[in-house]
Amino acid sequence: MKKVIGIAVAIVLFLVLIIVVVLDGGNEDEVCAEDEGGSGSGDVVVDGDFAYPSDKEATQETSPYGPREGGMHFGQDIAGPRGTPIYAFADGRVIQAQDSGVQGFGGWVVVEHDIDGKKIQTVYGHEEPGQVKVKTGDRVSEGDLIVLLEAEGGAAIPPKERLREDAAPSAGNVQAGYGSPAGAYDTIEVKVPDIGDFKDVPVIEILVKEGDEISAEDPLMTLESDKATMEIPSPAAGTVGGIKIKVGDRVVVPFNISCGHCWMCDRGLYAACETTQVREQGSGAALFGYSRLYGSVPGGQAELLRVPHADYGPVKVPHTGPDEQWLFLSDVVPTAWQGVQYANVPDGGTLAVLGLGPIGQLAARIGVHLGYRVIGVDPVPERRAMAARHGIEVLDADGGEAEVLRERTSGRGPDGVVDAVGMEAHASPAGHAAHTAVGLLPDALGRAAMKTAGVDRLSALHTAIDAVRRGGTVSLSGVYGGMKDPMPMLTLFDKQVTLTMGQCNVRRWVDDLLPLLDDPSDPLGVLDLTTHTASLEDAPALYETFQKKEDGCVKVVLKP
Repeated sequence: MKKVIGIAVAIVLFLVLIIVVVLDGGNEDEVCAEDEGGSGSGDVVVDGDFAYPSDKEATQETSPYGPREGGMHFGQDIAGPRGTPIYAFADGRVIQAQDSGVQGFGGWVVVEHDIDGKKIQTVYGHEEPGQVKVKTGDRVSEGDLIVLLEAEGGAAIPPKERLREDAAPSAGNVQAGYGSPAGAYDTIEVKVPDIGDFKDVPVIEILVKEGDEISAEDPLMTLESDKATMEIPSPAAGTVGGIKIKVGDRVVVPFNISCGHCWMCDRGLYAACETTQVREQGSGAALFGYSRLYGSVPGGQAELLRVPHADYGPVKVPHTGPDEQWLFLSDVVPTAWQGVQYANVPDGGTLAVLGLGPIGQLAARIGVHLGYRVIGVDPVPERRAMAARHGIEVLDADGGEAEVLRERTSGRGPDGVVDAVGMEAHASPAGHAAHTAVGLLPDALGRAAMKTAGVDRLSALHTAIDAVRRGGTVSLSGVYGGMKDPMPMLTLFDKQVTLTMGQCNVRRWVDDLLPLLDDPSDPLGVLDLTTHTASLEDAPALYETFQKKEDGCVKVVLKP
């Protein structure tokens, strides 16, 4: 039975490129075993450890391995008719799987093998949308189905069950693509088709729900442009296996925009997503509500939000508790969590948090939740009082806090320090003067100055480096943007300090945080963070209030 999950029509493969690359300089003869030919039945031809990537009698070589057009062609081009399945050449791990959009290749799959101690990669390219049936990180065995093509008669060849990351590879000859295990099914991702000149056409109604039995051409959803409405039909009969987001879902949208499947996302580095990366600025993933440095994507504070990569980004949360219970999952809670994780505090160790604004408040509370001794530092009495309510030792930031932190930790200093202040530190006259000078320049000159000669206010960072124990870690959650910041390299080197930092990889921490945020006891104290609630119209005034640290302002929630 086919499961229909989303909106698009699979187009069959006509040409598959198989490239074998020996990374340490071997040659193809060493890794590509000669096969005896196929049966024409669709069975995988397996010779020892290797499988021919398709039915030999149904395909033909269109370009051999060797010299071509003054260069070297490191692979074999194989063409086959519609309905031809493509199989893994050998055991390995999928290191890249992309359904479309690779320049010159369409969709492709890259599988890495370890053969006789050599790292070998096979590349399967020229796939059309809907054909790639593995994902990055999957383990495959020789003869496993990688690309599933729909036959001309409409019948799909069921895939061989993929191995889990930790599963042992199968042994012996493989019969892949036919006689699939019980319960196996073809997954069709349905995407909105090309509807001409119309862009950003909204979905106004989902016409099915999970578990519905549907027939081919049954309507799945309704789109609406400024001229007409349009129903999107199912490309096949089957059962609706899932709808990622539906009307009525309660979701939180992370501030960084990530695709969920690129090389960086696969490694939990969602803030470095290669799909949304702002390459023209040399920056990482695009961010909502930021300047052109991170893509100029509107939506930091807005009544309505256009969400790129909405098939992955939004996080569904329960319909429990007030909005403030879940709101901070978009930014401040995961940012604080990452800051503490990056601080590498040992069990029962001491964590210092510099700055008790929203990030610092939550970082300190997370430290308490994880069983650390936590000392929070801030010059504002109201912020220190808020932190103290949550079992945090507090310390005034009066210029001598590094020495006091050492005194409170047997002369050594904290195991980890979270700098939750960043370049907003106010105790740096030189940094303040540099920021003021840059701010007086025209926009274009100011941006260029910050990228080439910018100097941050570094008092908080220098305090963190001074205070942390030898062999400890300074974790930067506060943002820095200067390119010419002076750093105490002698101290860093002598003390063996580790620096960790970066934009928060929100989706990396969601699974850890959801149970804590759903806990009625509120272990992180997210319901004791908001000090001001206002409308969008009041935002400019409250930004100023927050910046000047007036009126006990710690966290503002704007409600359109």
